[in-house]
Amino acid sequence: MGLARGALAAKFQARESPRAHRAARALERPKGQAACGRLRGIPPLGTTDQFEVGRTVTQVSVVLPTFNRAAWLPHAIDSVLHQRFQDFELIVVDDGSSDDTPEVLKRYGDALKWVTQPNAGVSCARNRGISMARGDWLAFIDSDDEW
Repeated sequence: MGLARGALAAKFQARESPRAHRAARALERPKGQAACGRLRGIPPLGTTDQFEVGRTVTQVSVVLPTFNRAAWLPHAIDSVLHQRFQDFELIVVDDGSSDDTPEVLKRYGDALKWVTQPNAGVSCARNRGISMARGDWLAFIDSDDEW
């Protein structure tokens, strides 16, 4: 069985290797050049012109939209607040909840920013959070998730 498998593997490699090699060559590009045409002109990560000199961490704005999830919300919030990385702001957007969501949010005090808006759907709530964000980077979590 081992010899037959080895012979099949050798036959497959002989037939497929040139095709795979051509495909790999087509993907080759100069270092730093983006793989996707619409990303050209954006410097690759790690270049110094993207970051402030001397700054060791980049602030992240975490946006958490919620609607009638008072029971699950503390778990999602706590999972963000208890991260080792601490250079972030947590923004919770209550999308017109009719349960105890506002009371849950009040218990967190200054640990997060939150706002209530009339129910307009998760996309509008997420966009509202984005408009409040001050961080260099955005991150998203839903109210029934754990980070």
